[in-house]
Amino acid sequence: MRPLMERAFEELQSGKVPIVIAPTGYGKTAASPEIYRRAKGEGLASGLIHVAPLRSLVTMIYTSFFKKRGGAYQMHGSIEFGDKSPYFLRELVVTTLDSYLWNLFRIPVLEAHVVEAGMSRGHYYPIYTSILTSVNVLDEAHLMIGGDRSTIVESIQATVRTLAKLEAQMIIETATMPSRILKEIAKDVSRYGGRETIVLALGCGREGYIDLGLAGEGVNVEYVEDEDWLGRNNELSWNTSLASGWESVVDDMIRDSDEGLVLGVSNTVTGAIRLYNELARRAREKENLVLIHGRLAEEDRLKAERRMRELSRGIVVSTPVIEAGVDVNSIAVYTEAAPIENLVQRVGRACRRGESLKRCIDEGGKVVVLRENGNSHYERREVETALTLIGRRSEEGIDWRVPCGEKGYTKLINEAQSTHGLYPNIGRQALTALFDAYLNNDGKPDALLDVLKTMGSCGIYRSVLMVPIMTPRGTVTADLYWTLAKAEEVLEFEEGAPRIIVIDRFQERSSREEVASGPAKSLWERWKAGRGRSCSMLALNLKNDVSRILASIQRDRGAYTWFFKARDEAYQEGVGLTGGGI
Repeated sequence: MRPLMERAFEELQSGKVPIVIAPTGYGKTAASPEIYRRAKGEGLASGLIHVAPLRSLVTMIYTSFFKKRGGAYQMHGSIEFGDKSPYFLRELVVTTLDSYLWNLFRIPVLEAHVVEAGMSRGHYYPIYTSILTSVNVLDEAHLMIGGDRSTIVESIQATVRTLAKLEAQMIIETATMPSRILKEIAKDVSRYGGRETIVLALGCGREGYIDLGLAGEGVNVEYVEDEDWLGRNNELSWNTSLASGWESVVDDMIRDSDEGLVLGVSNTVTGAIRLYNELARRAREKENLVLIHGRLAEEDRLKAERRMRELSRGIVVSTPVIEAGVDVNSIAVYTEAAPIENLVQRVGRACRRGESLKRCIDEGGKVVVLRENGNSHYERREVETALTLIGRRSEEGIDWRVPCGEKGYTKLINEAQSTHGLYPNIGRQALTALFDAYLNNDGKPDALLDVLKTMGSCGIYRSVLMVPIMTPRGTVTADLYWTLAKAEEVLEFEEGAPRIIVIDRFQERSSREEVASGPAKSLWERWKAGRGRSCSMLALNLKNDVSRILASIQRDRGAYTWFFKARDEAYQEGVGLTGGGI
C-alpha cells in the first residue's frame, strides 16, 4: 500500500475514523484487499465492505481486485462469471452505494419486493451483522454527493452518523470532496459516535500543503508525504486551453491520436454517440476508436473496456462514466464543460503510467475544455464558474494531478466553492434528522417507504429507477424516464404499450427463452396521461404490470426476472441503444 493508505490503516487500528484525501489514481481503491487481510489477521474485523457510487466502478473493482481473492459483489445487474452477495455475507464485498443504503435502511435488496408488498419486514439482521463486523470503506465519496443533491447528502450523512453510533469500522476516501461536506462528516463522527476523526491528506513537500478549507474548524488534519508518487507527478506539466465546440477540435483529436491515446468526454450519451460517429467518418484507423457509455449492453461494454486497455494510440469517446475509476491512460483529454470537480476526475484519466506518462513529462499533458456542455444536468452557474477560472488560470498553468501549490487543482476547487457556494440548506436538517431517527430506532421498513412515496422518490440515494432492457447484444440498464420518453423509438410494443417479457432467472444465458410476456399498460397509460409522473407513482404502476404478467405463469417452482424488450434495430453493436438514431 502507498504511504497514505498505510497511515489510514494505522489510524483505523488506533480506534479513529480516517478520511483519506488523495488525487485520482493514487491507489486508494487498490488498497482495500490488503486492508481486509490485515484487519482480519489482527482481529480488527472479519471482513470488508467496499462501497462505490456507480455500477461501472463496482464492476472494475470486482474484476480487477476482488474476484481473484475470492470476493463478491452486490449491485443491480450482473457481472458475467461473478459471485453476488446480496446480504454482504462474503468476507470481501464491493457494492454500489444504492444497494448499501437499501440494506442499511433495513430493506434488503434481495427481498425488496416482498417488503414493499407488506409480506415481510425483510431479513436485515444478517446484513447488520456483516456491517458491524467489517471495515466499511466509502470510496469515491466525492462522486456520491454529485448529481441530485436533494437527498444524497442527507442519506450519506445519516449513514455516517449511524455507522459511528454503532462503532463500526469505517474509512472514507475522496479526491475532491467539498470542504463544507467534509467538515460536516468529520464532526458527525465525533458528535454521534464519540470517536475521533482524522483527515489524512497527501503532503506536498516544498509545494506546501493542500488548503482543505478546514482551518479553525476543529477538525484534526495531518499530511502524509509520498515522495515517490509526488516526484513522478511533479515532473508533469499541463497545457490547458478552451475551445468552442467539437467541430473545432475533431481534427486535432485525430492528429493527437497518432502519438498516443486520446480521451474525448461528452456530458450526454447522445453527444458521445454523435462525436463517435463523426470521428468514425473522419478517422483513418477506425479500429482504434472506442465508445463507452451507460447504454451499452454488457457484452459490448466488456469489449470496449478490453479494447481501451489494449490501445496505445487511438481515441476513446465517453460520457462521465469515465470519471468513476475507468482505467484510461491517455496523453490528451478533450472534454465538454463541467464543474471543476468533474474536470479533475476526467483529466485524472491522463498521463498515468508507462509511455503515456513519459510523453506527458517530455511534451506536457494536453487538456482542452469546450465551452459547450451538451445540455447536461450540471448546474449552469457551476459550469460557467469552471470556464471562467480555467480561462483565467490557463496561461499561468494548472496542475491537474497534484493538489497542492498555487497551480494545484485544490485551489481551483476552493475558488469555485467561494464563487457559487454549495448545497442549499433548505430542508436538509429535517430530512437528515428523519433518516437519522429511522436508522436509530426500530422503525418498520414500510414507514420509510411511505416517506419516500410522499416525496415522490424511488430511492434513498437518488430518485432514479433503473430498468432492464433486453437487446440482441444483452441487457442494457437504463433510466425509467429516458426509457419512457424514447419508448416508441426503442421498445417493442404489445397491445399498444411497451412489451415486458419474463424469463427463468436460472436459465443459461445462451438459452434464455421467455416464459411469459405482456404490455406495461398501467405504466404507459399513466405516462401518456402526463399525470402523477413522480418516480414512486411510475414505479408502482410498473410493479403492478410486472405482477400481473408474473401471475399468468402457472408453475409450482421457479425464480423469474423481467425485461423491457428492445426493437432489434434500436441497438447498434458497439454504439449502444439509440432507437435507430441519436
